[in-house]
Amino acid sequence: MPHGLTTRFPKHATWIAAAGLVGFLLLVGGVPAVQAQSCIPPFPPPTPPILSKSFGVPSIPVNGTTTLTFVLTNQNCIFLTGIAFSDQLPPGLIIATPNGLTVPLGAPPCVGAITATEGSTTIGVASVILHPKFFTAQSQCTFSVNVIGTTPGTKDNTTSAVTANETDPGATASASLAVVVSPIPTLSPWASLLLAILLAAFALRVLRAARPPGSQPGARP
Repeated sequence: MPHGLTTRFPKHATWIAAAGLVGFLLLVGGVPAVQAQSCIPPFPPPTPPILSKSFGVPSIPVNGTTTLTFVLTNQNCIFLTGIAFSDQLPPGLIIATPNGLTVPLGAPPCVGAITATEGSTTIGVASVILHPKFFTAQSQCTFSVNVIGTTPGTKDNTTSAVTANETDPGATASASLAVVVSPIPTLSPWASLLLAILLAAFALRVLRAARPPGSQPGARP
């Protein structure tokens, strides 16, 4: 460059270079282009993690068991750390024995503490870390716990608000489960008729067996 000449780069040149580098690394790493393009600096302010929950079936009998599944999702371009929430089960619903917890403590991507003491009514989650959204498999944490319905009725279950170190508190998550009394078995009309015939035949056989030897039906002593 000749002496005395200077070159001025646009103010946003650094951002352009950073964005190009990020895009290249993401694409080389196998991240879909759409997700890579959505995470080009400058990043928008982070939003709270998304929490959802669901029971394995709509209803169970009294003393029946089903799963309660939780899903935590990070839709940001940055890590979310210290993710936490708690779930107090409603009356008539307890954690089963065994609890069937599907994610061992510290197993990625649910790095943190997940507690569900068997026979208790509280599920706790703390210190979970989720990767940015472009790492799809690591940006979501899913785990399940077995629960038992001990009394009949509709069990409405709502968590506390989910929190993270980098964001404001998020929303709660809700799900409902019906615990029903098993109906008393009933017979169809044909089955009832067959049962009546069998009972009548059995009663007749008992009467014949109880008659003294040599006596005739209707004969007087």
